[in-house]
Amino acid sequence: EELAYEVFRPVICVYPFIQSLHDTEKNFILSMCNSAMSPESVMPMHDVFRIGIECKAMYFVVAGEMAYLRGVSSRPWSVSNYPTVEAGNWACECVLLMPWEHRGLMGTMRNPCELTLLNADAFLNVVRSWPRVRSF
Repeated sequence: EELAYEVFRPVICVYPFIQSLHDTEKNFILSMCNSAMSPESVMPMHDVFRIGIECKAMYFVVAGEMAYLRGVSSRPWSVSNYPTVEAGNWACECVLLMPWEHRGLMGTMRNPCELTLLNADAFLNVVRSWPRVRSF
């Protein structure tokens, strides 16, 4: 249990909402790290998600960077003019609060990328079991 907490807490607490939850109820974050978090490695030039697909997780970039192409359904030849999501940043946080469909394409560039995913359904299941957090 503690290992998952030690691995995932520094990654997810960069997001202010989760840091606030941690400040309120550390054991909630411990439970979330054990049941709702997972690592994912993405090879170069691969898509993490595409426009129109149901979002199932919040993404935290641990290493590397990805391009985010809002409103784009397929990868163009060059992604250099698009915004990037770099290590220490996140994407798709709204899935923790409501059903969400991706509004663009996000994918790795020339290098691989390491992500941590916070599964939205698992997150809500953990929230339901913590009354103090539910009222947060």
